Amino acid sequence: MDKNFVKGYFRQATALKNSGQTLAALEACNRGLGVDSANKDLKSMREELNEVSRMERVRASIDQAKEQVWLRAFLYIHTHTSKYAHMNYNVFRFAAC
Repeated sequence: MDKNFVKGYFRQATALKNSGQTLAALEACNRGLGVDSANKDLKSMREELNEVSRMERVRASIDQAKEQVWLRAFLYIHTHTSKYAHMNYNVFRFAAC
């Protein structure tokens, strides 16, 4: 790829974005903006990708918090009742749903 062909960075970023590779797409945008810092398409895509990346981090944090709640519930019930004493964590989660 020609390092000065800005449209190539945009196309690469678009392909990466469409394949779910947000961080790699952001890197392609940043490399393209290194060549042409005024490119409106790359700036717009970088803003969009930054928002997608932020939302992915939020979703990951929410999922981690939910998992911690399930684990705490399991540990509490497992230690305070005999009803679920025989269950492992995965069986408990399945049974509770």
